[in-house]
Amino acid sequence: MNLEYNKLKQYLASLGGDMTFQQDESLEATCPLSVSLRYDAAKAVLFDKTRLLLFSRDVASLTPDQVQNHVHILAEVYSLPMLFVFQEASREFCISLIKKRLPFIIPKRQCYIPDVLITLNEKAFRKVPKRKIESLSPFAQVVFLYYLLHRELPESVPFKQIINSLHAISKVYVTRAVQELSAINLATITSNGRSKSLHFESSRKELWEKAQPYLRSPVIKHVRVETIPSSSPLAGISALAEISELNDDTEQTYALYSRDFDKSLPTFEFSGQKLELWRYDPRLLCENSGSVDKLSLYLSLKEEHDPRVKGELSKMMEEFQW
Repeated sequence: MNLEYNKLKQYLASLGGDMTFQQDESLEATCPLSVSLRYDAAKAVLFDKTRLLLFSRDVASLTPDQVQNHVHILAEVYSLPMLFVFQEASREFCISLIKKRLPFIIPKRQCYIPDVLITLNEKAFRKVPKRKIESLSPFAQVVFLYYLLHRELPESVPFKQIINSLHAISKVYVTRAVQELSAINLATITSNGRSKSLHFESSRKELWEKAQPYLRSPVIKHVRVETIPSSSPLAGISALAEISELNDDTEQTYALYSRDFDKSLPTFEFSGQKLELWRYDPRLLCENSGSVDKLSLYLSLKEEHDPRVKGELSKMMEEFQW
């Protein structure tokens, strides 16, 4: 954040203002993820007043209404006036913030602090480029696989139904997930009054093939532990062995959401039981079946070089009921 802070200080100096840094703020300790993941924060004195500076990590994924909502959440923790700092923002985005009287700065371009300084440059507005999606986020992948796995779902799935079915994922992340799927043309967002739905036009098999460049293995890393956490489903070779003629390894493999892993537990290199730490909670899709879902299983093993594994994976996908 030092670079962004220095840019801000230089810009304020060019406007005749000064800023004195006080301390960094850890939003993770005081705010929900919907806020803490969005900003880097610090306290600083500018224009003779201590303010909470909020450096946006990705303005392209923010809406003015979300910024306003974040102000309400932060106000429950901080009694300081807030100042949002964006590296870039569209004209429409800035005008919406101004209408809401939400202070913001875009270094070298725009400054809107109603109580002390307003400097708006029409020529400096820039269109915010759309973030190029190289791969789906973990939650977007879950929403996509959830649709493929549930053949009973209609082509248009209401947001509310997705949120209720994947209740372990907050509404904020489901909303971002469907936006990602729309951005890479796997689905479209439709509206019927105030109700929104995620609409899939292609068949499930066509969607699966189209999505391959964007889907990642759910496995972050492999560890060995003394005791497998309860309710962890079978994964990897063990899950494949359950549904094929493949022989399982001596020690079975299980899966666990990485955020649920107790980092204080001792891990081993050769002894202990095998545990895969996943980007998302495998239980969201396996629905207590005892093994991870077949699509996630395929993604976790598709880079395996063992011809027996590759053969059984191919057979599994050929027999998969789309």
